Amino acid sequence: MIYKTSETIGNKHLIRLAYVILLIGGIFSLGFFTIFALAWQWRDPFPRLLGFILWVVSPMVLFSVIIFTLTRYFRTRGTAIALLIASSMIVGLGLVYYGLAIFTSDNQEANLAFIFGPIYQLASTFVLGILCIIIGIITKKSRGEVSSKRGT
Repeated sequence: MIYKTSETIGNKHLIRLAYVILLIGGIFSLGFFTIFALAWQWRDPFPRLLGFILWVVSPMVLFSVIIFTLTRYFRTRGTAIALLIASSMIVGLGLVYYGLAIFTSDNQEANLAFIFGPIYQLASTFVLGILCIIIGIITKKSRGEVSSKRGT
């Protein structure tokens, strides 16, 4: 069976999938944080709890902003695929880190997981965001060169 280009997954669908992955990652991160807070009878005041919730979700929010920005400037398939892979890596590695910290360590190490986990995720967000920008520039230039050669 021969597939036409219209039957492949489009860039918009890849970007939507990246957003869904980030949303699921945020929900699961909050779930891990809730499991941790309930298991250790954490009774902090609501503002501190809200601060931790925002801190845990911040890498996913930041990468959503990066996706929104990059899709405005680079509308290439390579950028869409790079953003999908990067969002999967950020969410996947973060959830593995939280899961291992909660289920295989004691209270102090799990506390540190929710402080340092978002730092690691934010660092990887910046690195992967820069790589996605580089991929966007390369694919946009190569696409421009191909289209200029066709016109001659």
